[in-house]
Amino acid sequence: MENISVDTIFHAGIVGGGGAGFPTWKKLNVQVEWLLINGAECEPLLKSDQYIMQTQSHALIKAAYAIAGLTGAQRSVIALKRTYQKEFQALEQAIHRAAAPIELFQMRPVYPAGDEQVVVREATGLTVPPGGIPLDVGCVVISVSTLLAIAEAMDGHPSIKRYVTVAGEVDSPQVFYVPVGTFVKDLITAANTLVNRDTRIVMGGPMMGSVVPHGLENEAVITKKDGGVLVLPPTHMLIQRAETPIAVINRRARSVCVQCQQCTETCPRHLLGHPLQPHKIMRVIAYGGSLDDAAGALLCSECGICEIFACPMGLSPRRVNAELKAALREKQISPRFEMQEMSAPVRDCRQIHAHRAAIRAGVAIYDIPVPQSVRALTPTQVSIPLRQHVGAPCEPIVRVGDFVSVGQAIGTVPEGALGAPVHASINGVVKQVGASITITAREVEK
Repeated sequence: MENISVDTIFHAGIVGGGGAGFPTWKKLNVQVEWLLINGAECEPLLKSDQYIMQTQSHALIKAAYAIAGLTGAQRSVIALKRTYQKEFQALEQAIHRAAAPIELFQMRPVYPAGDEQVVVREATGLTVPPGGIPLDVGCVVISVSTLLAIAEAMDGHPSIKRYVTVAGEVDSPQVFYVPVGTFVKDLITAANTLVNRDTRIVMGGPMMGSVVPHGLENEAVITKKDGGVLVLPPTHMLIQRAETPIAVINRRARSVCVQCQQCTETCPRHLLGHPLQPHKIMRVIAYGGSLDDAAGALLCSECGICEIFACPMGLSPRRVNAELKAALREKQISPRFEMQEMSAPVRDCRQIHAHRAAIRAGVAIYDIPVPQSVRALTPTQVSIPLRQHVGAPCEPIVRVGDFVSVGQAIGTVPEGALGAPVHASINGVVKQVGASITITAREVEK
């Protein structure tokens, strides 16, 4: 099988496709014992990774083998939910045909099975220490969408397209294959949503996605790390929660938290043995306390179980934690945390089935099967952000009026900075250069 270099991954502009967008070249410039491919597709409703596993299994295995060689991994494992039977069969056949030393691991269909620290625990039996990363226990975790981008880089193609699930209040929910920089409004129109329908847009999935501020929907675009777009009515619980001011959330925490501990008992990070106790953090908010008393908020993955599933009073521990995390980081408070013991039976019985989470979130009605095919969209204009990743934004290397072709580098990483270059995702002419580069489709002059 083929090999791949860190340099190739860097120049392809690949970033994590299932999270914050950490530059993949940096993440894989390590030597580890375990290479873990995250195929759990954490969020309800999203089908993009499942489609990729069903239809691009050979490319995934090729890339996984190459990455195992790059990182020196002694064991390579693709972890996916045990309910993903078609995906399992496709990958199993691809592994057999390639005679690749890659294992498949079937996880329980719980939420958030796709959290990388949960993947590490389930697939290896190891526990990432509180405040740590998988590398601390000899693991590196990458998503299926990231692995596909690596496979494409091995064929000479930069990271310029995404599989995106569009679901919710749309007439034709489906998976699209689109250029990076595609306007979300074009995706929603393609899904046959009525233009005058009053809706809100969630980038990502229902549990951890971010609501696009009302009035800015026309500016939202698909980046390298976006695998889903959810369209919801403004009265939906998830929208109401997201648009509630933090001052109101804190006031409610002070007045109605009953200290039932359900948020703590179902917290996935707490169940890993991390000293994260959301009910105690809510107590700090209610009765007053220092930032040091709420330092456990730094361990929160913001999965949403606490507020969407657990809290009987309709409070938002996740939003509280997010605010506290920002304050703690601003004050540079970073304490050392001690692991706690959590028995396997206790953890197993407190985990939440993914479908139950979808029901409680009010989105189960929008669920669809994995499609047999996807719809490719070719927009007439794209807006490609120069910052789609953790680290420094790219510096533009094109000017207004320049003609660019698909795959051409249009933004480069500042010298010595952490980042990933960006490339033109359509043929066309540069119309605007700022925080994003806008390209209007047009045949490139020969």
